[in-house]
Amino acid sequence: MTLPTSEMVKQRRELHPDRVEAVRRCLLSHALAHPDRSSQLTPEAIAYRRAAIWRVHILTGKSPTATAQTWQVLTGTPTTRQAISKQVALTDEVLRLALKLGDLEHHADTVYLR
Repeated sequence: MTLPTSEMVKQRRELHPDRVEAVRRCLLSHALAHPDRSSQLTPEAIAYRRAAIWRVHILTGKSPTATAQTWQVLTGTPTTRQAISKQVALTDEVLRLALKLGDLEHHADTVYLR
């Protein structure tokens, strides 16, 4: 039996269903404001994919290489660690902006939508 470290506890809080839903909603509002230039994907599909990549990134220890490998296994879509890093950086930027604007609340390492 292993005791969870403080980092493990923090990661579990990040993956709480309420937090994941809050992240998805923030990503959806960003995707609606910044539509796909190629018009191949809907804003909902973009938000869903980015939220899923964010979750896989956390589950793989926030390693872009491990995230890319796991993403390919899960979806069958080959992707690079650079593409993963770009998506995660955008997600982090959207979440920081949402916190700054007051769209999200921050309580003890957990973020919820207002």
